[in-house]
Amino acid sequence: MGYRMTFLPMKRAALFFSLFGSLAGGFSISALLRIYDLILKEQVKNRRRSFYRFILLALVLSCILTSIFMPLVLFVKPFEASPIPPRDENLEREIRIGERIGVDGGYGLNLVSNVWQSGGGSVESMYVLNEFAYIFWYYIIHSQENACLPYFSRNYNVRYIKGVMFDGLRKTDIQGLYEVSGFNSSIVEVLSKDSWLVLHIGPVDRYIQLFISVALSGGSEPILVNGGRYLEDFSDEELSRFDLIYISDMGLRDEDRYFTLITSYLRSGGTVLFDISSIPPMFSEKIKDMFPVKRISEEKSSLQLVPSPFLEKVGVFKIKGTNETVVAHAEELNVNAEALVWDEYGKPVIVRLKKFNGWIFWSGINIPYLVMLNNDCDEARLLVNLLHLFTFQTERTASTESISHGNLTVLSTDEYEIALSSLSPDDAVWFKMTYHPGWEAIIKDVGRRVRIFLAGPNTMLVFPEREAPLKIIFRYGKTVDVIVGEVISTSFYIILIMYFILRGILKLKSPSKKMLIRIVDHL
Repeated sequence: MGYRMTFLPMKRAALFFSLFGSLAGGFSISALLRIYDLILKEQVKNRRRSFYRFILLALVLSCILTSIFMPLVLFVKPFEASPIPPRDENLEREIRIGERIGVDGGYGLNLVSNVWQSGGGSVESMYVLNEFAYIFWYYIIHSQENACLPYFSRNYNVRYIKGVMFDGLRKTDIQGLYEVSGFNSSIVEVLSKDSWLVLHIGPVDRYIQLFISVALSGGSEPILVNGGRYLEDFSDEELSRFDLIYISDMGLRDEDRYFTLITSYLRSGGTVLFDISSIPPMFSEKIKDMFPVKRISEEKSSLQLVPSPFLEKVGVFKIKGTNETVVAHAEELNVNAEALVWDEYGKPVIVRLKKFNGWIFWSGINIPYLVMLNNDCDEARLLVNLLHLFTFQTERTASTESISHGNLTVLSTDEYEIALSSLSPDDAVWFKMTYHPGWEAIIKDVGRRVRIFLAGPNTMLVFPEREAPLKIIFRYGKTVDVIVGEVISTSFYIILIMYFILRGILKLKSPSKKMLIRIVDHL
């Protein structure tokens, strides 16, 4: 049994309308250019030129009218959903809004059902357009890595997996569909102040390495937030909401602001982890003094690491390596810095330094990369335990806090309303919808926009700084490129119409060739 497929589901023709419009538009442009070329070069007889001009005008006007009125028709009377087969009707009765199904690929589920999904399309399109959709497909569908299931289920809000069965899934009444054991639905999740939030600053590829490595640990925390490349894009207040700042690249635009932000964060008791292999020499002394190490060098290592007694709390400290593995080690420590891990040559590779009320850690191992390289769940758990120890200075314990939810209402495909009945000013609201620059979050009663942070697989996290009851509107609007395109299109139509009007006026005012001949003959 499978989902019903039709060659062209007419009631969902909107899915194919953009493709049809592109093909029709390309054909129209080709025809217009050819006709214009014939008229311009006068390769047609005079008696046929008027006919070609008529065709040219008809094609132009039809394109304009179609582009103007067709969207209005779709808006006034949109296409209805295609009838759902019996097995999918049962599924839609069981699944709640926002709960997703992990699928291998294709668009069959979208054509006949309103159930949300993770994955879909082709592997190539996922890899190019949405790296997090590809990550889900690779580790869950392709590799069937059950260790990732708890973390991915929470981050993607995936309840069912279609077509593959492995540990952590259970059978359902629908053949070929398996449910995540212990699934806790949370398309909208309220994160309290006690939630473990880690802000990553650095390149996207390093964030992806960290995201996958944490997922391989088999747990469901911490909640990672992709902060982009620059710490200066945040305020003191925004940084204070995170338990740990994970910096994987020393890119900065304003040294003074960078120093002020780090200092303020440390004074509030925060923890900063620099996972870097070098300190740029052009940095000022006040920036260099922030690091636990003064000088760093790189060399090959077999990763025979020796931890200090402080790290006994994280368990067995073992990471696989080869003779070709390159790590960074400290040649000289800063004053009051303490080495926590040494390599086989006795050189520090993890160091910490107490600063104000917080801690600064430095690592030259790049553990997330090695976890991905080895695909080792034990190493992933070691990484998470280290992050927890660095953050809270205590042994890691499993989170027993129940997930708090918000109520989601779909106003349209581009607008969602979240109603919150339990919320404090320190809480964050996590809406697990993929972010795009067109999205905006608005506090409904006051119309105030709030900043959207990219949490987990680039979904949306906001800090309303309000108490419940509260409603938040997530709306997808027009981006700059769309607005520019609309302006260009509108300008083109106006110029085109003016061209034909002015051409007609000038033609009426200017004497024709025959009239000039008659005037000359008369003279």
